[in-house]
Amino acid sequence: MGNKSKFGLAGLALSGILGGSSGPGNDGGNGGSLIINYRGLVGGDPSWDYNLSGGSSLDASAGSDGSFTKNKDLTCVDGERDPDVNDNGVILAADYIQISTNYNKETGESGFSDAKDIVCDGKLNVVDISRIGFNWFRGQI
Repeated sequence: MGNKSKFGLAGLALSGILGGSSGPGNDGGNGGSLIINYRGLVGGDPSWDYNLSGGSSLDASAGSDGSFTKNKDLTCVDGERDPDVNDNGVILAADYIQISTNYNKETGESGFSDAKDIVCDGKLNVVDISRIGFNWFRGQI
């Protein structure tokens, strides 16, 4: 298996109380925003549970709902990117297919993307596919 310290499965739990209102005529508070910046094997983790709903009010309008954003960092670390090519949180056949259907594509060609270039050499080839194999089933819950 690959180096788990670089691309390990992350667990995250966030909890908070949104802005409710108990006074007459006061609106509920807004839901705020949650931004997750990550390197790998987090993308489609189905265990994420969050609530960014606006707060309630006794007799006025509720606050507006918040927003949720995920940003995957595609920077190469020690000559390697996250092998979870399709960003669903597990390494399986779908990741292999993303590379094999664009096999031998190079930087600048249609079908090439940095997310698929696991070994950061500007080519989609057997070396990238081997990284999928070395990490097969990583992220399985």
